Amino acid sequence: MNTYIEDIKAEFRKPNNVVVQLIFVNVGVWLFLMTLKLISLWFPNLALLMSSQFFLPSDLGQLIYRPWTIITYGFSHVAFGHIISNMLGLWWFGRILQDLVGSNRVLGIYLISAISGAGAYLLIAQIPTDNFYVGGYLLGASGGVFGIVVALATLSPNYRINLIFIGSVEVKWIALAFIILSYVGLGGNNAGGNVAHLGGALMGFVFVKQLQKGRDLGRLIVDVIYSFPKLFKRKPKIKVSHRSKGSGRSSSSKSNQQEIDRILDKISESGYASLTKSEKDELFHYSNKKN
Repeated sequence: MNTYIEDIKAEFRKPNNVVVQLIFVNVGVWLFLMTLKLISLWFPNLALLMSSQFFLPSDLGQLIYRPWTIITYGFSHVAFGHIISNMLGLWWFGRILQDLVGSNRVLGIYLISAISGAGAYLLIAQIPTDNFYVGGYLLGASGGVFGIVVALATLSPNYRINLIFIGSVEVKWIALAFIILSYVGLGGNNAGGNVAHLGGALMGFVFVKQLQKGRDLGRLIVDVIYSFPKLFKRKPKIKVSHRSKGSGRSSSSKSNQQEIDRILDKISESGYASLTKSEKDELFHYSNKKN
């Protein structure tokens, strides 16, 4: 048993591996919620109280007392088919996007897309109408996954993905199919979930458009998340070093950024597959450096 635990820890701690880390967290929360489901057979009130700390309520009065659910709902699943479909989407599309923009930015897209999906859900839930059935709460990683899919389609629309029984399909058509299905689903019994999908998809598009302008919308929330472990680490002694002026570092950084911008433009126009080996290597090193 210890061997399995150590293997999981080693995989989780690998650098630039946020897609796998997100899957581990989602699966871990799902196992915890399944445990609560078993506990509910003997202690129903306790299980309900604990599980409600993860789900996003549609009632703003309840949300005030558990605001963290704006994020935790995006890691919560109950149905087995729900978590499987979301984790497969995260794995297929997230790994590709991670190669293009880096691990930290995938984390940023996932989180702020989930938050955007929560905002769309809460907005619809406050409209007094019987036309949309939003339910009492929201859960699932779909908003974050939709953000990743649309972000990839916005950044590299012509990137081809092989689908079972269908074959090679450009990612822009996959993203469009996801959006259309969610839009049509607004009239069904999962309007709340589908509006969250659309909210996440919109944020994925906005994120990439802002990133192309040099603004990383997810930088703040990612920095906050990674700052927590540092609070419990002992600070090393300060070492003073001297550098000579005129190293030309600023000029070199500017030149590298221009090259990366050119590569990203090429991906947007012709897809990732059009890159040469040297361009792919340059993009890979840049993504790792940004993490």
